[in-house]
Amino acid sequence: MHNMIYRNILASAFKTYEKYNDDPYFKSVVFIGTCQIVHILLLLCINKKVWGINLFVGKAYLIFMYIAWMIILFRYFSKGRVKVIVAKYEEKPLWQRRAWGTAAIVLFVAPLFLCMILLRK
Repeated sequence: MHNMIYRNILASAFKTYEKYNDDPYFKSVVFIGTCQIVHILLLLCINKKVWGINLFVGKAYLIFMYIAWMIILFRYFSKGRVKVIVAKYEEKPLWQRRAWGTAAIVLFVAPLFLCMILLRK
């Protein structure tokens, strides 16, 4: 199920970026990677708040992890695979595409706010 969520968010981001530039592939994959990193950070925040275990690492390690994850995502979401995902996405009714567009924004912004609330002292 999680793969379906990220595929639909990828297609939604692709269609949004397609309106503004010629090659939306790069920005849509980076958006997905950033969403996934934010979700991992939310899990780390919950872990710190509930059990008091601080698993946050230094900034340099986080940047390295982000770059490594982007390389993995660009290999997984090849341009051919993204075309297939977007083609399946375009077959959905308009209301579902709008719902996934809204979900893409909510699934990016909500974890950021939750992290801020959980890390407040």
